[in-house]
Amino acid sequence: QQRPLDPQQHTWRRLLGLPLSGMLTQETVKAAFRENAFKWHPDLHAGESKKHAEEKFKEAKAAYEGLLVRCQT
Repeated sequence: QQRPLDPQQHTWRRLLGLPLSGMLTQETVKAAFRENAFKWHPDLHAGESKKHAEEKFKEAKAAYEGLLVRCQT
């Protein structure tokens, strides 16, 4: 039986564009992170857009790391 998502997991899944229910695999989480990393990598943006991209990239990285740990437990 699945446990309900805690608010942090819900936020992380939303940030990476993952389903808000169901089990995740490490491969699924990694693929979602790669997609977001390419989209928000700061080197691909300039000016004010770069600052926004840096924040989004950091958020995606934190979500990836948090969800990856939960996939391993």
